[in-house]
Amino acid sequence: KNSKAMATAAKTNQRIGVTVMGEGGAGKSTTIWKITYGEFKENLSSSTIGVFDYTKDVRVDDSTFVLDFMEVEGGSGQSQEYKDLFIREGKAFLLIYSMIAGHGGLEQVKECYERIKVVKGVDRFPLILIGNKINKESERTILKDSGKQLADQWKCPFVEVSAKLEDLDVVVELLVNQYQKRDQPLEDIADESDRKKKCEIS
Repeated sequence: KNSKAMATAAKTNQRIGVTVMGEGGAGKSTTIWKITYGEFKENLSSSTIGVFDYTKDVRVDDSTFVLDFMEVEGGSGQSQEYKDLFIREGKAFLLIYSMIAGHGGLEQVKECYERIKVVKGVDRFPLILIGNKINKESERTILKDSGKQLADQWKCPFVEVSAKLEDLDVVVELLVNQYQKRDQPLEDIADESDRKKKCEIS
């Protein structure tokens, strides 16, 4: 009886290491800060965020989860060995690009995606693709359809957000939802078009 109670507690208080990746300047650090504290903070960097320094307790579908955030720097700011360590520790992933920074951002998240597959040795993992800085719509260089097509290819949810102006509860909900579905057959996860439409921020 006690072991059953302990198993239930473990199930409803799970820690999820969340690895956040993408190009430099995409807003990874500000996204982590916004999710954690509910406010926007300028001039953050991955050296500010660090590893497992920022956690978020969330309740989704009557279960409690603790999200532990790790940020992988864009470019050469971290060694590949260091980046791979963060990937190995990650149980779920946020891949973020800036929708105003040109198509190099999409190429960067593609590279991140392929690296995760190599390091984890799997083709499937809990993942959300995020197009950030929607508050700068007039400067957009990446169409929303481009992000959506990539997410459809990866069979993962896609949202466009503004870490500066919006709360990011939708990202947390989608992330935990994907984590909960990690062991389901691929065909059960792939058909999420209706739910994704309800959660997309535009």
